[in-house]
Amino acid sequence: MDAPRCVAKAKSTGEQCKRRPIPGGRVCVKHGGGAPAARAAAARRRAELEARALIEVVWDPDAAPVRNPIDALMRLAGKLEHSVDVLGARVESAGAGSPEAVAFTKLIREQRLALEGLERLDIAGKQLELERGRAELVVSAFLAALDWLRPLPADRSEATRLFLENLGAPVVVAGEVEA
Repeated sequence: MDAPRCVAKAKSTGEQCKRRPIPGGRVCVKHGGGAPAARAAAARRRAELEARALIEVVWDPDAAPVRNPIDALMRLAGKLEHSVDVLGARVESAGAGSPEAVAFTKLIREQRLALEGLERLDIAGKQLELERGRAELVVSAFLAALDWLRPLPADRSEATRLFLENLGAPVVVAGEVEA
């Protein structure tokens, strides 16, 4: 990241400065590297480099392919949330220009994208549809079993009431709903 030489050029000769730039910077102290803005930019570059190195440590290019994208996206959103929480706490003590702050900012963006992806997929709506479908299957199976058993009408009503009670569903008796 650090250039071997300051990038400033002498006005009189047009030659490049021979001094080393400040760490993370492009110019030496003599050519403005000591200015607060230059030091801040250099600190941001160093933090960005450290954040990239941190990501490289955990990145696995040979990871197995995703088999269930919805589950993977939900797990990713959970991991991002955890990472954002952990790094957010570190940023408070490390400061705004730290590698933690840079990584935190990147992870916030990634978390937002993952959550937007989940929202676009309407996961909650699809889960509700699946639950309704499962409930319909269970009720259909129960009713089919009752039809096969052919209980007396009073026994059928009692079995239906007990079934619904055990499901935690509202019990419908003669067109009214009990709480």
